[in-house]
Amino acid sequence: MVTPLLVFLIAVPVGIQLLLAAFVHYDAGDIGMNARKWAAIVGGIPIAGLAIYLLARSEHFYDPADDPFREHTHEIHPSRRDEPVDPAATQSGTDRGSDGDATSSAARQADSGDAADDHRDNS
Repeated sequence: MVTPLLVFLIAVPVGIQLLLAAFVHYDAGDIGMNARKWAAIVGGIPIAGLAIYLLARSEHFYDPADDPFREHTHEIHPSRRDEPVDPAATQSGTDRGSDGDATSSAARQADSGDAADDHRDNS
């Protein structure tokens, strides 16, 4: 025997999902998206399908001409204006030790200085 509670627990979520799929079918057709595809996605994937549709819908309306940040690349905080834009470009990968600390680069410089002195002595 089917209890009314069981019908309610199954019928309400399925009904809500069908209503969401119908709304997406109607809305996607109005804005020029593939209505059948998006209704199937929202109907087949309960919560994530609607989130994916809303994200895709918001990207559909992007107009670069109306973008307020189009001409401004980024702003730098006044306290950080003296720092280089790309700190990784100021250091070569060979200056770092295998563990990533800068102390090994000082040791390498000292070793290379000793090697240069040895080379001059042999000449």
